[in-house]
Amino acid sequence: NYMQGFIILSCLIAVSVNFSTFLVIGTTSPVTYQVLGHLKTCLVLSFGYTLLHDPFTMKNILGILVAIFGMALYSFFSVRESKKKSTNDALPVSQMPDKETEPLLATKDGSDIKKANGVSHGC
Repeated sequence: NYMQGFIILSCLIAVSVNFSTFLVIGTTSPVTYQVLGHLKTCLVLSFGYTLLHDPFTMKNILGILVAIFGMALYSFFSVRESKKKSTNDALPVSQMPDKETEPLLATKDGSDIKKANGVSHGC
């Protein structure tokens, strides 16, 4: 009974992780998902040191610092890019004409009529 409960809980956690992965990638991007994965690794190492008193070497500390620096740079440029996009979206709609709903080539009474810019030209 105890083992069955553990297996069910493990399955529910796995489904939740997969679903959250799907949501993160769908909402942001695969690159952001990878950055979050590195953040998770840094947190696991930090909690391991704090709670389990795992020994840290300078190599571990340097790796975590480099990862955090990379995440900060990614966040900075990501936010800056999204601000640029939101600023461009706030500008007036472009002056391009609406899409034509008529086809470029249409048939009328069995003969082809070529249309350019909405004007019919009989050939």
